[in-house]
Amino acid sequence: MLASNPDWVLIAWFPDTLKEALSALGDSVNVELARTVTDSSVQGKSILMLEHFPTFSKEQDWITHANPKEVVFLNTLEDAIFLYFGGKKLLPLLEKLGMGEEESLEHRTISASIRRAQEKIEESLVVERSASSQEDWIRKNASAIMTND
Repeated sequence: MLASNPDWVLIAWFPDTLKEALSALGDSVNVELARTVTDSSVQGKSILMLEHFPTFSKEQDWITHANPKEVVFLNTLEDAIFLYFGGKKLLPLLEKLGMGEEESLEHRTISASIRRAQEKIEESLVVERSASSQEDWIRKNASAIMTND
């Protein structure tokens, strides 16, 4: 679907995610790093974000400036933002409910939980240190609040 539709652009926040996506999908799909994207290359297109950025305002600012037609987030329960902020509790529950690994899960409560985690990180952030992955970013920038949970 994505390879045959040039109106979709996949966006990664971190270099490690970009490498993983390119390795899995090859050159047939347009995958870009958020910090290198020009607004004109995504304006009016549909964007599939391969992960959330750990802070809500940076993520929202980027989306606002990009002015896409729509934005869809693709996350896994193994993403660092889930694991450090409550996802570990969700995995056993989903297993008990019999959900398979390939099934998708979408709900306002999940989106709200991600946003609260992002806001919690943002509130404690003093200086942002760059990172190669979401997990690396959280370890470098949010370790103080991770130990308080």
